Order: sequence, then structure tokens, then C-alpha cells
Amino acid sequence: MNTFRYETGASDISLKNLSNANFQTMIFQAGAGNYNLDFSGILQQSASIFIETGLSRIIIIVPKGIPAEARFEGALTQINTNGDWQQAGEIYTQAGEGPKLTFIIETSAGTVTLRNP
Repeated sequence: MNTFRYETGASDISLKNLSNANFQTMIFQAGAGNYNLDFSGILQQSASIFIETGLSRIIIIVPKGIPAEARFEGALTQINTNGDWQQAGEIYTQAGEGPKLTFIIETSAGTVTLRNP
């Protein structure tokens, strides 16, 4: 699958095992709400994930050992990390080997948590 797109208004959403979808690009657009995006599964190729939300709480779960990078746009976002995530300036990374997940996250305000399962 080239592009996986998910669009919703204000809601509470939990998506699991997203790496199994085998996409190159994921576009997640949502209004205000609570969003749990779990990238567990078998990652077969590197992928770019674009997340755009209103006022929200987002939890992004990436298993240990999968290389990942997250960049943020939006001045009023609080960023929390748990597990293997490291901060280097404005970029958050997780070391690993194999295909990589690259996140570009834009929120109008809210909290984003990067963590391992």
C-alpha cells in the first residue's frame, strides 16, 4: 500500500498494529480528541507518518528496536517520552535497525507521548 489515510472529526481513536499495514506514507488528520497510534507489527519498509490534529492527546507507540524519528510543528505542544526515545534539540529519535518510521506531527495544542509498548 502506498498511502494509508485516516481522517476523523473530534473523537477518541485507538489504532493497533499499524506496521502490518505495509504503507509508505500514512496521513492521519483529526479534530480534537484522544488518539492512540500503535505501530506494533512487522515493519517491512521505511514509512513517513504525517499527523495533523486539533487540541488533542496523542500517544504514539513504537516497539523497541525499530528506528524512528519524530519532528513537531505547533507551538503549544507538550512532548513526553518513555522508553528508548531520546531528544536531540527539536528532534526525538529511537535507535534500531531495519526500516525506519519518520513522524511529522502538527498539533494546534495538546500533549504527545512517544513510548514503547
